[in-house]
Amino acid sequence: MNIITRMDSLVASYTATDRRIYEAIKKFPDRFASDSIRNLVQYLGISQPALTRFAKKLGFSGFLEFQYQFRQDYSAVKTDKIPEKRSEFFSQYLQNTENSLDPAVLHTLGQRIYNARMTYFTGYSIAGLPARYIGGFSSLGMLVSGVYVAPDDLPLGFAGDEVLLIYSAIAGDRFRTYLSMLSRMEHKPYIVMITMNAKHPLRKFTDQLIVLPEAGIISDNTSAMPETMEFLMFTDLLIQQIQNLPKTKK
Repeated sequence: MNIITRMDSLVASYTATDRRIYEAIKKFPDRFASDSIRNLVQYLGISQPALTRFAKKLGFSGFLEFQYQFRQDYSAVKTDKIPEKRSEFFSQYLQNTENSLDPAVLHTLGQRIYNARMTYFTGYSIAGLPARYIGGFSSLGMLVSGVYVAPDDLPLGFAGDEVLLIYSAIAGDRFRTYLSMLSRMEHKPYIVMITMNAKHPLRKFTDQLIVLPEAGIISDNTSAMPETMEFLMFTDLLIQQIQNLPKTKK
């Protein structure tokens, strides 16, 4: 198991600081492979002891040992797995996402959303883009009652016949307090979480967890484009399922 795969496998055990480091490594792999500890600390606003603890969690004696192995494994990933054209690379993510989704699961979720009194779509930061997309599509006559709601503006009361669909790539800390509160309510919505993390720390609060393929480290990429594209592909497939449903609600 290379260091990149190992990092991915330990996501569920990460502290909040560990997750910041992990997500920074995914977004800035070239910087982590070559920069000095001093530069990384200044650039990321993460302390040197935090980097050391993260490295030890992965089985290394310190950050320099971690960095050396990361540089070797990352070089191999770039050489062996990254297509020359970025369009080819991103198309792999779209294909992997579509192939990973069970049409029956999409159909059932689409039916649930179609029959719900209201569906709330939400996500924080980049995960808010697909939530806004499907929320806007709903308001344009998709024959479902749905709306995008920012994480801080989610409803505090429910009748029990609603759906709450959350996009959350890795950790979803922004939703922890809210979902914990919902778990204690007599009436709560049917909660669906779309994520790349099969061991998402908030999965215990959900009624349904849909896991998309993990977006791995990619060459010279400094954005969260792969995760965004996977979320949007899922959303497009879900919309397609809803559009294909019989136009009579139960």
